[in-house]
Amino acid sequence: MHSGLPDLSMPADEQAHLAAETFRMLADPTRIKLLWALLQGESSVTCLAELAGVSPTSVSQHLAKLRHAGLVRGRREGTYVST
Repeated sequence: MHSGLPDLSMPADEQAHLAAETFRMLADPTRIKLLWALLQGESSVTCLAELAGVSPTSVSQHLAKLRHAGLVRGRREGTYVST
């Protein structure tokens, strides 16, 4: 260890890569808007699209990436999908 430096623990490589991937997911303004809206409660894709000013297709694609990264979960009730 270096003298004078505090004894800090560092993340494992896998943890660092996971954190970097998560930050990449958050680097998109539309995804930030979607997460911001979802922090306030569940919402449908259609509602999220209106709030974010993008198409429902775009919202679905962004949500798929956020789900893959483990940042959101979806729930289906009949034809209604909430996130």
